[in-house]
Amino acid sequence: MPTETVPQQVDHAGEEIRKVLILKDSTKVIVDLKAAGAFGEGGFRKVSTSATALQAQSSLTSRLRTRQAMAEDLMKRADLAAAMVQWKILHTLDPGNVEFSRQLNATQTLIQQRVTTHMQLGERAFTQGDFKQATREFLRVLALNPQQPRPQTYLRQIEQRHLKNMMRIKLAGVAHAKEKAVPSPDQGPPH
Repeated sequence: MPTETVPQQVDHAGEEIRKVLILKDSTKVIVDLKAAGAFGEGGFRKVSTSATALQAQSSLTSRLRTRQAMAEDLMKRADLAAAMVQWKILHTLDPGNVEFSRQLNATQTLIQQRVTTHMQLGERAFTQGDFKQATREFLRVLALNPQQPRPQTYLRQIEQRHLKNMMRIKLAGVAHAKEKAVPSPDQGPPH
């Protein structure tokens, strides 16, 4: 499975005629796109790897290892959303790597399970009137999957309730202050 493409050679008319692919085993393969038989059967011919190709392969391998270590560390720290981003990048860079595919699928499954759990906990807290706990749970859902619409809807409802309560408290405070400011008929004017 090709892992990296190096610049193509172009003929005088500007048409791409060859693509050089570097395989995982550092073998360079030239693919003739213009005439399938030009480089041998099937349009492929193996050529010896140059020092530059080996350096490019080594650099890619090093970057993959670094990113994999980062993804594994994020998984250990339970930062699943960030880990999934790293697994997606690794899978994109090396789609044939079974381990990267397995880790990506496992992370997606784990995220979905956690989203479901936190959503249920948030809905239960909301129903019981524990809006602080509901808010925490809905924010956890959004941290795992920001595209979820349901927790956003609940959070808006919680915010609206909070604003109504704040207005009610403020109005009650204003009414109470007015009562104190107006003397009762049996009291004389303040001295």
